[in-house]
Amino acid sequence: DLLRLLLEGNYEYQDKTLDFSNTIIRINRYQQYKIGYQHLIDSPKRDLRINAAISYLNGNHHMSYIINKGTIYTAPLGSSIDVNYDMQSLVTDTSDNSLFIGNGKGFAIDLGFMYTNHDNIFHFSIIDLGYIHWNKESIVATADSNFSFSGIELNSLEEILDYNDSITEFDIESSYDSNNKKFLSPVPAKITVAYLKKLNRKYGFTNINTMLQYRWQPYEIKEPLS
Repeated sequence: DLLRLLLEGNYEYQDKTLDFSNTIIRINRYQQYKIGYQHLIDSPKRDLRINAAISYLNGNHHMSYIINKGTIYTAPLGSSIDVNYDMQSLVTDTSDNSLFIGNGKGFAIDLGFMYTNHDNIFHFSIIDLGYIHWNKESIVATADSNFSFSGIELNSLEEILDYNDSITEFDIESSYDSNNKKFLSPVPAKITVAYLKKLNRKYGFTNINTMLQYRWQPYEIKEPLS
């Protein structure tokens, strides 16, 4: 529903409630410098390939909005609009958004194994498992707001020409809490488990491949990592 609102506006949703609860908006920008090592243990019938890497992460900017509850109701003809949301935001310092500015730093690791035994290949890997620790200038905030706009009624040309914000009616109930403090944000990690079986056929299917891939990136880490 949030995409509908952003792309289409609310005209087509009069007398309807758009619900964008449980929506996460997240933007990350960082540089990654990685160094790795690969080792092969070889034998006539089987071999094991091991690889590992470590990355240094230079964090530029992070912005995330965790909308636990959010709705917007548009009355017929737009006579009133009601917005209700409960949201948490984590935003790094925006005073300098140049490309290589360092608002945070962190580390990530890679670890992988590939075992080959005759016609069977087993693979397991974890790529970019890590996080960025953003500095104390970051803003961590929570907001719980109920906003109602009652519309504008103009009955004459004079009222249109003399329109000003003072005749606009708003009803706002809001609580907002903001603090400057450090926080952690994980980078997207990729975890893969795969199995490949070679069939040694000249025609038809030559192998069977099964793979399970998982993306791990929590929205927030509230406690220090141990």
